[in-house]
Amino acid sequence: MMYVMCLFQSLAQAGHEPPPLPNKAELEEEIKLEVAKLNVPSVELTSYQNIVEELLSWLLIADDRLSSMEDISADLAEVKVQFQGHEVKFTFLGSLLRT
Repeated sequence: MMYVMCLFQSLAQAGHEPPPLPNKAELEEEIKLEVAKLNVPSVELTSYQNIVEELLSWLLIADDRLSSMEDISADLAEVKVQFQGHEVKFTFLGSLLRT
């Protein structure tokens, strides 16, 4: 506080007047306008939220599909069969990406 008082005294001695303080009514009006801007949901924010919800839905479906897959076998013939099954499932996941 002492620093501010000294600053104003030095400005007054140098011939510089400190800027006038804002009126209380002006400040209240400015605050009301800023609060009103914050309360209005942004179109971009709503769009972003919808995209995030769609992504979460897709991830949950993909996670269910991936967790339903079998463990990889040690036998080559079984691995080939499993690989063909994975191709079918990945085709399904690819179709989800395209929609």
